[in-house]
Amino acid sequence: MKILFLHDVYVKNGGAERYIVSKRNIFEKQGNKTFLFSLTKEKNLKIKNSKIIKLKRNRILGSYLQAFYVYSELKKYIKKIKPDLIYIQNNYEYPYFFLKACKGYKTIQRIHDYGIICPSRWYVYKDNLKVCDGKIGVKCLRHMCVSLPIFLSYYFKLKYMKNHPTIKKYLSPSKTLKDYMINNGFKNVEFDPYSFEIKERKEKIKRRKNLFIYIGGLHKHKGVYLLVEAFKEVLEKVPSIKLEVIGEGSESENLKKLVKKYNLESNVSFLGKIDNEDLYKYYKKATAIVVPSIWLENYPYVVMEALHFNTPVIGSDAGGIKEQITNKKKGVLFKRNDKEGLTKKMLEMLK
Repeated sequence: MKILFLHDVYVKNGGAERYIVSKRNIFEKQGNKTFLFSLTKEKNLKIKNSKIIKLKRNRILGSYLQAFYVYSELKKYIKKIKPDLIYIQNNYEYPYFFLKACKGYKTIQRIHDYGIICPSRWYVYKDNLKVCDGKIGVKCLRHMCVSLPIFLSYYFKLKYMKNHPTIKKYLSPSKTLKDYMINNGFKNVEFDPYSFEIKERKEKIKRRKNLFIYIGGLHKHKGVYLLVEAFKEVLEKVPSIKLEVIGEGSESENLKKLVKKYNLESNVSFLGKIDNEDLYKYYKKATAIVVPSIWLENYPYVVMEALHFNTPVIGSDAGGIKEQITNKKKGVLFKRNDKEGLTKKMLEMLK
């Protein structure tokens, strides 16, 4: 069987992207042939059996001109491959054109985050950080979640994407997101946990007793500010602890400034992006992986990987994380956006 993965913006080392790599390997070991069509902002991105288009934006005409080019290239790629299954991943950039190009082919969609039902993708009010209580509406503006142009654009995108006849079913890796989607009017939503493949490593790496690691994007919704604040409190009681931050993002420089402000440079290291092939070293040596998310997570890949390496996780009770951390061997949960709660759990992990 020929399977075409369709993804909007490919980001190196992102959770959805790690899933795509892993799932393609699994499909191919089962005797299938896989392909990928994706957009990207990355430079020199090369992936086997793929068609990658670099996103370019014109400030006057926006992305509309490129949308027609993307549609044309996708149609040609589909015609060339003649896939038996189109497996859509994220589809936020050009949903109209992606789905139009898929017409006539068996198509399913994997849901990776709350962007399918929330214009900010947080499913949390940005002004007070409380969990959203329902469907898209004026409250998205009242709670300063998005601007009016984004709200209007998303409203019509959602109306178009919801229960689109081209998509035969939606796959959600978390029960939480599945329930939210159904409450928002989606049909044919199935709970389908992530399947993933990690290359086994025989290399022995000693686990440290004083090292916390964060792996992920450095954005406000990921809660890294909260982690730095909690780490500062823990450091006052346990001076030997260290924190390694792996990843990049819009808040990278501001987080570094915060670390400098608190004089934490000797204890906090920003390592930037680490290749997926090398992440196992960090999972194996960490005392715990911290996932301090403020937005509602779907089913974080980083938690799955940490548990695979028997590394405990300190996670916020945001979205699907609480479905993953179900006992003390796997880790501990703290209340979302609660600095004192995170500080307490980090101290407990050091005992």
